[in-house]
Amino acid sequence: MLWVEFWRLAVPESVREQIKQNIMSAVGGITVANGYDIEVKTVDQDLKHWEEMPVTMMPYLCVVSGDEEYPYVTERTIRTKMFPVIWGEIRYTKDLDMYMNRLIHAVRKAILADKKRGGLATITYIRRILTDEGVFAPFCVLRFELEIEYHQPGVM
Repeated sequence: MLWVEFWRLAVPESVREQIKQNIMSAVGGITVANGYDIEVKTVDQDLKHWEEMPVTMMPYLCVVSGDEEYPYVTERTIRTKMFPVIWGEIRYTKDLDMYMNRLIHAVRKAILADKKRGGLATITYIRRILTDEGVFAPFCVLRFELEIEYHQPGVM
């Protein structure tokens, strides 16, 4: 019974979608014209396999809403933690570390420029950045794990 009631308190999809769209907009602004030293060619919400993508679409980023937690629930408020994931894909011919580090720096800068996600969140953290170290040469896959906390009205 408690499990069913807990999921009745699920976050409205529109808030999650707004946060995801905010993240997509932030990383979509990673261009040389905006002062970055790498240019993201494609930002999407549907993960694509790197072997199926034309080189002209890379570097590629995919934003996925991820999991959620409700660490604090009352009749008046629900504190929500959302764990979005940004997948990054690079194709390189040499200097993998340089391209990987440029993309990591650019995504970190873009995400942390607005920790409140346009007023939707109370805080944004980058929890972990994972790489495959170029195991699938000439491609490299990165995974940015975020944590975003926000509050919403209780629904009891």
